[in-house]
Amino acid sequence: MATLQRSIENDALEIAFDESGRGRPVVWLHGINEDRHSWTPVTEQLADEMRCVRIDFRGHGASSRCRSYELEALVSDVTSVISAIGTDP
Repeated sequence: MATLQRSIENDALEIAFDESGRGRPVVWLHGINEDRHSWTPVTEQLADEMRCVRIDFRGHGASSRCRSYELEALVSDVTSVISAIGTDP
């Protein structure tokens, strides 16, 4: 199944994410010092059953770097991606 790579702007930063699969969306969040590709082995297997949305947090992967990595800012990034894909959390 094809993966659609996208990005949105939040707090003047580019937040990269991708989508694959169909059905109910599940948002996959990586750990510190990783990026969205850490979930590739899992999401490749689940894309037939669910819509997999993988996010690069600010300062990780293809997302913009910044000075602040406060929890509230990371939550704001996730919320912005959820809004961009057009689904309820």
